[in-house]
Amino acid sequence: MLSNSETRASTADLMAVAPGLHGLRDVFVNVYFAAATTPGLGETSPSQGAPWVLIDAGLPGSAGKIKRHAEEIFGANNPPQAIVLTHGHFDHLGGLHGLLELYPGVMAYAHPLELPYLTGLSAYPPPDPTVGGGLMAYLSFSYPKQPFDFGGRVQALAADGTVPGLPGWRWHHTPGHTFGHVSFFREADKVLVVGDTFTTVVGESAWATYTQKQLVHGPPAYFTPDWDAARDSVRKLAALRPEVAATGHGIAMHGEELRTQLANLSRDFDTVVRPKLGRYAMMPATADETGVRSVPPPLVSPLLKSLAVAGTLGSVIVLIASASRKKKKKKSSRDYEGESRPQPRDGRKSGSSAPRTAGVGERVSAGFGAEGFGEPDYDQQRPAPAETPRTAARFQAAPSARVEVFDEDDYFGHMENEANDAQRQEAAAGRLGPDMSPRRTQQDTLRNQGRPGQPVLLGPISGGQPGEPLVFAHHLHPRG
Repeated sequence: MLSNSETRASTADLMAVAPGLHGLRDVFVNVYFAAATTPGLGETSPSQGAPWVLIDAGLPGSAGKIKRHAEEIFGANNPPQAIVLTHGHFDHLGGLHGLLELYPGVMAYAHPLELPYLTGLSAYPPPDPTVGGGLMAYLSFSYPKQPFDFGGRVQALAADGTVPGLPGWRWHHTPGHTFGHVSFFREADKVLVVGDTFTTVVGESAWATYTQKQLVHGPPAYFTPDWDAARDSVRKLAALRPEVAATGHGIAMHGEELRTQLANLSRDFDTVVRPKLGRYAMMPATADETGVRSVPPPLVSPLLKSLAVAGTLGSVIVLIASASRKKKKKKSSRDYEGESRPQPRDGRKSGSSAPRTAGVGERVSAGFGAEGFGEPDYDQQRPAPAETPRTAARFQAAPSARVEVFDEDDYFGHMENEANDAQRQEAAAGRLGPDMSPRRTQQDTLRNQGRPGQPVLLGPISGGQPGEPLVFAHHLHPRG
């Protein structure tokens, strides 16, 4: 049996955590191999050929690794009786597509409220990078959030609490981290496979995730959209008084130390674990059997943006995207035939956020990228508007209007703040539609601007002639 003071350095990736239960660490998340029958007295591992069930499916690309370790424990040509899922976040079922191909006759099972995210009906509520602290939290905006679609290969768990292929185990609905989250409990020896209802590592911290230092901790905060339900689920599991807790993140813990730390977490959840501020801190997302119904508006602050940028610079994915963007800028700079990028007409330095008022009758044009808004197509903004294939619109500023014009560095942050303000107004008025993600909400808000009394989004613009500064017109306002 493992101690409660283990780390990554002192443990192997494949571990026996209880009789008939092995855990496999897949980078930073765990999957579990559960024998259908508990080994005899004095045994920890099942015999070769014994029936078994896989709990969760790990990260994308992990199917082959999971199958190899399963064969170490249960023997070759011995597929699982079933694959049961605690929930459907990308790190817990990323390998499921590959596993279903490797095991063509095997079915996967999840709670009915989790099925919309496994059958392509709905995306999860967006993560909240403002909570939890640490690099893992700051990078959460970049994690996969789109729904998976396994079609008929995933079914609902039985309503009576039984677990397919695992007599003696029962599932418990533990919502909060996701709406259909479940944990699995073997009453005979009080072994608990937790999922992410709580963890045994500070999962928001990249350093703690790497070292795997053991500590009973709350669910990963950045992916938790309902804190009241999360608290109640922790208390529900604490009442079981488990002897072993095999969590989705962190090394399994056991005994009185586990129960003490779990009781403390249950008691102090609202003061120690629940965020003081955050997108879901006071208002949860809501969902039903069809998926997400509503989400509260995001919190946006300069500090968050700075932290997100700092975290992004540490990720390989964003580094690749940054290199691609630089390549585009180099290509587009050749359109000036060696000229340096001109400064704004009013003499402001790049980075100033003060808007200027366009002269009466001054012609500008709104040029958008391939998706109509978001990151502009830099290559298409350098030529004069008449030569720009993707120019979305032109307008003549009327004498009764003024145009706020920003330089490139400030436009997107200003636009985001405006969009979030509009989204909050929509939320307060109860006009947020079902299955709403923040990106979709922001997009819909921007598209719907232009009603009487509302600002009109114009977007990134070019000055009108080659060699004139690249500026951005934000809104057309009535003169007051």
